[in-house]
Amino acid sequence: MLAVSGALDPSMGGAQPFPPESQWHYTQHVPFIADYETNRRSVYLLQQRIRRTRVLEVFDGADTNATTAERPVNITPIQALYMMNDPFTHKMADDFAVRVGMAYSEGPRRIDYAYRLALGRSASKEDIKTGHEYLQRVLQELGQTQIPEDQRMRAALASYLRVLLSSNEFMFVD
Repeated sequence: MLAVSGALDPSMGGAQPFPPESQWHYTQHVPFIADYETNRRSVYLLQQRIRRTRVLEVFDGADTNATTAERPVNITPIQALYMMNDPFTHKMADDFAVRVGMAYSEGPRRIDYAYRLALGRSASKEDIKTGHEYLQRVLQELGQTQIPEDQRMRAALASYLRVLLSSNEFMFVD
């Protein structure tokens, strides 16, 4: 998602931004817990033994308390719900919408470009037809909301791209 949205930071990660040692007041009963958000690859995420990172927990990240020679593969409804509802997914879909919207002004070309970026293939005529119908329906529904008119296309496109990012074709390599 970071890559297709244009938000991926390709630089190598450095040290985690821990607080200075003089501010450490951690004990057995008050352990260190922190989340350091990053737009780098997940290999640079801080892994804590007492608490797993939210996205890695949902998508079966390795158990940090045990040696794991082979990880089980699970597909659960929670993963689909995460992909549709998590604020991170919404942010990536919005960034993706800006990227696609800035590249092309016509709907069919936007849809095709999104497919090429996200799925590595051109959109079929049926994909473009379905996408165009979806965007028109969402734009019509957004007309009855408080969203300013100049922001409705971006919101509609972000909604459509959230569906694309949640698709099996995006999530799994065949």
